[in-house]
Amino acid sequence: MAHRETTMRVSFVVPVKGRLDHLKQSLPSMLNQHLVGLDISIEVIVVDYNCPQKTIDWIHSQGHSQVRAVLQSAPLDYFNLSHARNIGCREATGEILAVADADSMLHRNTLGRVLPKMIADPTIVLCQNPYIKGDNKVGRTTSFIRKDAWVKLRGYDESMEGWGWEEADLYRRAELIGKVVGYDIELVQTINHDENRRSTYYEEKNIRASNKKNKKIANNRTRLVNPKGFGLLSPDAVHV
Repeated sequence: MAHRETTMRVSFVVPVKGRLDHLKQSLPSMLNQHLVGLDISIEVIVVDYNCPQKTIDWIHSQGHSQVRAVLQSAPLDYFNLSHARNIGCREATGEILAVADADSMLHRNTLGRVLPKMIADPTIVLCQNPYIKGDNKVGRTTSFIRKDAWVKLRGYDESMEGWGWEEADLYRRAELIGKVVGYDIELVQTINHDENRRSTYYEEKNIRASNKKNKKIANNRTRLVNPKGFGLLSPDAVHV
């Protein structure tokens, strides 16, 4: 009988706001991972941040046994990516959180290439593929983080508004508590789309301006991240 690795659950966490078209393309790439030789179970947590396309209704209509969705109350013109990600991470039941964007397309062997590293070395807390420009580490769409590390880090910083730096900040903080490794860049690709869609639901439409502001927050290395809690749901949140 072939040797099988230790049983593990992986939770994909996918926030959605105005990106249902992308989710319809990317969701199959998460569910249809090639897991030969790995005893892995997969769930997908979709966080509908009051998406105008009613993503939660589409998820309900599909009847996927591996997919759950939560609807977070928010103004139609507002989106906080860090908060949405933290909601999904808190809802997740997996030991490994695969935090993805709706436009993240996974290679069929992504989990098969990433998870063996994390199974073999429990000191790895984060697997994320950064590109480096100067002293800036910027994550590439999908991060694989141990849930206990996410809790210890107090999640993504919800004080970061607009586009940019929440992944790089998590990368920096994760390096302080354990080992951070990368993965081959071809394992996750991004669906091409108009750059303006990045800031549709942000008050600051200039992504360079919001990136600069969030970088300033990240550079405050002594701050307490999310002092009032993280990933907290509104009282009227809906689950399916």
